[in-house]
Amino acid sequence: MKPIHFLLAVPVLMAACNSKPKQAADSSTTITVDSSVTVNKTEAMPKRQTAAEWLIVPGKSIGKVTLNQNADSVINTLGQPDLTDGAMGSSLLTWLGKHGDSASRVSVFTQRNMGGPDETISRVKQIRVTSPQFKTAEGIGTGATLTDLNAHYSIKAVDRYQQLKVYDDLQRGIAFDVDSLSNRCVAISVHAAFDRKAAHINLR
Repeated sequence: MKPIHFLLAVPVLMAACNSKPKQAADSSTTITVDSSVTVNKTEAMPKRQTAAEWLIVPGKSIGKVTLNQNADSVINTLGQPDLTDGAMGSSLLTWLGKHGDSASRVSVFTQRNMGGPDETISRVKQIRVTSPQFKTAEGIGTGATLTDLNAHYSIKAVDRYQQLKVYDDLQRGIAFDVDSLSNRCVAISVHAAFDRKAAHINLR
């Protein structure tokens, strides 16, 4: 009788081996790229990703600082500035990089609306950065060439400070300091769109 039981069991084992296990219902599908990386097809995969704290948004903000933001709020976020300069209701606040690195600085120009209902509040009118960590959504940051800038923005030369040429896209609210010797960007500023006065504020 034992041989008969064995023969009966063989078809059952073969059927079990050939059957495919049912997969749990899942709205997403993963693709294995290698043994350690998987990509979820349902997730957005932007070409460039810039962390919000390093993002430059023309006409709006740079990192954690936003145009028209209360200067007190900026200080609460960034800490006390390393350098300050002020007169006639305006002030320039500057934060240096680690260990006082002047080549990686954040400069914020603030101004009071003198005679207005909110004249006690000093608000951000322009933001300028030199660190290459700050980038636009297109990936533009300091170090970009003049050709790179022209490919993404409608810029025009508006000012010159020694060997620095300032190119501004007034419509979008962003300006670039370009070294005239290397033709590379060394600083990026953000101001309100179409605000010519703010665009010409010298934070250098």
